[in-house]
Amino acid sequence: MGNGGSGKSSVINLIKQCINNNDSADKPLMIDFNPWMFSKREDITRYFFDEISSAFGYKNRSKEDKMTAAKFRNYAKLLGVLEYAPTPFVSLPSKCLKNIFKRYEKYDRKSEKVSIMDIKNELSAHLIKTKKNIIVFIDDIDRLTNEEIREIFRLVRVNADFGKMIYVIAFDKHIVEKSFKKQGKEYLEKIIQVNVNVPFPSKERFSQFLYKELERVIKTLPASA
Repeated sequence: MGNGGSGKSSVINLIKQCINNNDSADKPLMIDFNPWMFSKREDITRYFFDEISSAFGYKNRSKEDKMTAAKFRNYAKLLGVLEYAPTPFVSLPSKCLKNIFKRYEKYDRKSEKVSIMDIKNELSAHLIKTKKNIIVFIDDIDRLTNEEIREIFRLVRVNADFGKMIYVIAFDKHIVEKSFKKQGKEYLEKIIQVNVNVPFPSKERFSQFLYKELERVIKTLPASA
């Protein structure tokens, strides 16, 4: 969290660099999500799951990754259906969902209804079973409208809080809190587990860093003849 220009995006890039420099076999899968590229609430949700499924469905991915991608796409389709339902956790007739969930191994065709929570829990259990951590980076939330900001946090808290999935979100705390009006601070406290403030560095610290780096570079130069 930090004001505009404090370096939130730079911190995210440093995190990515550290992960990329790690050669361990259990390196997490990193996914960038830029919600400001889409102007409508339904586009944000659909694009989010498109990005997740695409990250698992790239060429040369394992069979297990491609299966995970298919599960995310199916879950996203269900959320699209529920845009027209009265509540986000209703049960729908199995006939309406037969085509959507035909790839789910545990789908009970004899059941009268299918709960979205059952499908979500199955997907979360599948991610935990794969033992692959997923880090989703969401930057530039400050560019969104109040409604879109609320949709992002609703997405993270309700529809996409899966096992093995970690969110690194960069935002201006004051802007986000205002988008939720009176309950903004309390709402964020329920979602954000680790707060990292990115303050503006002082001119003295800037100068110290600059001189330190210049000295390091000069030492690498060959001595003059």
